[in-house]
Amino acid sequence: MELLESVPGVKEAVYSFSRMMGRAIFARRIELGLTQKELAQRVQEETGQPMHQSVISRIEGGSTGITSETYDRILRVLGMKDIEIIFDTPKEIGATISSLPYAANEHV
Repeated sequence: MELLESVPGVKEAVYSFSRMMGRAIFARRIELGLTQKELAQRVQEETGQPMHQSVISRIEGGSTGITSETYDRILRVLGMKDIEIIFDTPKEIGATISSLPYAANEHV
């Protein structure tokens, strides 16, 4: 990874908001044992808004241009109430995302 991070722009892309959100959503989906299709179906059922598996795939892949409303719908269904993003100083580009379960005993 050090070699890749030495290439201009790579480190910034790896630690971008969209990549970090994609990794957080992927990790939670896997933790819950859901496929992308199952998550998309749950989002559609619980929010009444259309959601396709390809949107989940784009998000998990770190695609840009995803609306905050789309993230919100997915995060609510995954039970991720609060997302905290901590960015390091510009000299050391990096970020971490942590989340708190929607409710301590609630299962999705």
